[in-house]
Amino acid sequence: MKTVNFSAIGTGGIFKTIQYCMKRNKRVKLMCVMDINEQVAKNWGNRLGVPYCTSTDELFEKYEMDAVYIATPHFTHKSIMEEAIANGTHIFVEKPITTTLEDAMDIVQKAEKADVKIGVDFQNRYNPVAYNMVRAVQDGLLGKILYGTVAVPWKRTSNYYKQGEWRTKWETAGGGTLITHAIHFIDILVWAFGNPISVMGKYATRKHDIEVEDIGMGLIEFENGAIAQVLSSAVNDPGRSVRVDLFGEKGNILFRGSFPSYSIWQGIRRKNYPLRERSPIIYKNIIDAFVNYILDDTVFFASGRESLKITSVIDGIYKSARSGKAVKINPLIF
Repeated sequence: MKTVNFSAIGTGGIFKTIQYCMKRNKRVKLMCVMDINEQVAKNWGNRLGVPYCTSTDELFEKYEMDAVYIATPHFTHKSIMEEAIANGTHIFVEKPITTTLEDAMDIVQKAEKADVKIGVDFQNRYNPVAYNMVRAVQDGLLGKILYGTVAVPWKRTSNYYKQGEWRTKWETAGGGTLITHAIHFIDILVWAFGNPISVMGKYATRKHDIEVEDIGMGLIEFENGAIAQVLSSAVNDPGRSVRVDLFGEKGNILFRGSFPSYSIWQGIRRKNYPLRERSPIIYKNIIDAFVNYILDDTVFFASGRESLKITSVIDGIYKSARSGKAVKINPLIF
């Protein structure tokens, strides 16, 4: 059986879930864990029964890997991916792919030139609820798409920012609540509606002592004529209120919640589009799909190239907010 030899770079937060999913894929072998905190790296190495190291230099020098999983602060993504590309190593990276659109375009181009595959952890692309909704739109079940809305009113405490000070600054995070939280749900809408062509935005910092925004809003225009409004915040907690609503001339589909999620279909009969990856754990689905992408060259919904659409939208909201003008998006990016 062919396997993908993975190493993990960064072992905080979501890594606990990702390593669990990797261990349950028979075509994945975890070779090494790397973290700049030696004790943390050692603890994970001992727990998983694999070697550990504390620098990417050591990792790429010692181990011949097929792929790396990157779960480090946003501002480190680009340089780590450049190392991986230079070593011909495939990449599965947490969102955002980079902190700026320009860097994302550069990385994707370099990877494609080197025949290195990039996957970005937009796990909702392997969420059966979101997948059904997107496929319904793409298959024309809603008819002409009229408009959409995304709302992600979450709460973050001061401890969230204290635990990761890099999250508070433009230079290191690339943005605030939009690029960190809402990006997952804006991605669902962008995936459904297709190519964005222009963006307008506003953002503000109203509650937290941070540089980046804790409230962000955007208006997106799409190539198909649809428009969508976006709200993201990190200042209050109205409950399980994540929403992605898609409205068409024949009916609507309303997505609710993060994990778990569900959808409401209005005016049209619900249709089921089964995913190839069928685990109830969404993160396992995207890991399995990325492994299939590497070994079997199957279609992967969250490739580096595909991630440029959502990156261009978030980047456009920020640029529009600073300039006070709409930002046009070049379709050649995609």
